[in-house]
Amino acid sequence: FYMAQAFSEAKGAIERREEGEKSKQREDEAKEAARKQKIKDMFHALRTSEVAVIVDHKQKVLPQSFRESSVEQYRKAGMSLLGAAVRFRLSNDEDAPVQTRYYDLVCEDNKQDAEQVQAILTCLISIIREDFPGVETISFVTDNGTAFSSGENMQYMWSMNKINWGIPPGGRTIRVNRWYFYEAQCGKTILDTHFSFVGIILNKYARSGSAISNTSDIYQALAMDGGIANSSAVLVGITR
Repeated sequence: FYMAQAFSEAKGAIERREEGEKSKQREDEAKEAARKQKIKDMFHALRTSEVAVIVDHKQKVLPQSFRESSVEQYRKAGMSLLGAAVRFRLSNDEDAPVQTRYYDLVCEDNKQDAEQVQAILTCLISIIREDFPGVETISFVTDNGTAFSSGENMQYMWSMNKINWGIPPGGRTIRVNRWYFYEAQCGKTILDTHFSFVGIILNKYARSGSAISNTSDIYQALAMDGGIANSSAVLVGITR
């Protein structure tokens, strides 16, 4: 009798724990679905004076060359590449499509941390000022990895907004006004498709007989034959 009662209690405890885990999973899925819907609504509501920028790190690029040896294969150190998909509208008409332009920012600093992200985003905002002259506000969309969700980034954005990102007095105002986060590994973005094309280009470059051994080689590969359609490659240097 006592063994049966203990077994029943243990089974009940296991079932309650499993139900609690399932409930937590459903709650997390509902939150993530709501977050994704909020981002979609933001894209749909874009005006000509604003852009939304999806930013993510590509898996580190490994050095490669045509017919490399086994020793070369196993002593590689990855190089950092951060992609940005700038989403924008050319008209405030509700039927105007949301368009996308890609930027591949090849970083000479391989440490993927908040300081690297700040330097790259500062460079990216400078590019947006040149390529999208009517834009006044910027929203970022990233995963919640440490390099992006660090509180240092929020402080940096606030301080740079305060000085108008170094634009001389009298120049147009530009602001980062929102930063959306989604859970890591909770679905792909359009950057994942773009990164697959980046990988194809890098492999093609290596097979042509040109080695990829440093960040300058990555930049040259991405610029080869005019580069990937609707995208630009940028080589970014960082001084810590």
